Amino acid sequence: MDWFGFGFMAIGIAGLQYVFDRGNQQDWFEGVDIRWRALPRSSASRCSSPHSLRSPAKAIFDVRIFTDRNFGMSSLVIACMGLGMFGGLVLQPVLLRDCWVTRSSPPACSWRRAASPPPSP
Repeated sequence: MDWFGFGFMAIGIAGLQYVFDRGNQQDWFEGVDIRWRALPRSSASRCSSPHSLRSPAKAIFDVRIFTDRNFGMSSLVIACMGLGMFGGLVLQPVLLRDCWVTRSSPPACSWRRAASPPPSP
């Protein structure tokens, strides 16, 4: 078992999870705590990939699998679809707040006038 690769990957994923979890509460990189957690995360992530490439026989995650054309393209398509769906979930509350709660009329809210019923006489 590749314990160095596992350790690098674990530190990188744990640091990324911490930054995503606490970042919004502490104004992302304005908080000292976030910056100190992001530093080992970035270092571990930078060490994990070259370590896996240098010793593929005992790597915990074989990155050479992405050289297969079908697997690489399907992974890219699934990642793009996941980001698109997640982006929609993130932007939907903001759009609804801007269009319905504040009753403002930004250009993105022109669909509200088109979708609403006509005013009664």
